[in-house]
Amino acid sequence: IRIFRLCVILLMSAYLPLLPAFALYFGGWHALCAFDNIHNYLRKDLPNLSFKLVYLKALPFTVVSIAFLCAFLWYCNVYTQRFDPFPILFIFISLITLPHLIIAHQMNHVTE
Repeated sequence: IRIFRLCVILLMSAYLPLLPAFALYFGGWHALCAFDNIHNYLRKDLPNLSFKLVYLKALPFTVVSIAFLCAFLWYCNVYTQRFDPFPILFIFISLITLPHLIIAHQMNHVTE
C-alpha cells in the first residue's frame, strides 16, 4: 500500500508547483510512513495499542506546532514587512531534523 500511495503522490506532484508538491510528499508519504513506524515500534510493548490512540496522543503536539507556525508567520507579517520568514523557517526545520533522525535511527535499529 505504501508503494501505491507513493505512486499516487508522484503522479499528483508532477502537475503541482514545488511547494504544494513537497507538502503532499511530506504529509502523504514521509509523515504517514514515519507515523506507521512509530505505531509498530510502540506495539512491541503494547500489542493492543491502536493507531487511533497513537494519533490522539500525537494530536496536541501537532496543534502546538501549527499554533507556533501561525504565530511566527503572523509576527513576520506584522512586524517585519520587508523580511522573508522562509529562510529562518528552513533553518529551524534543519535544526530539529538531527534529533529526529537520531531517534528514528534508534527506534528502527533496536537490539533485542
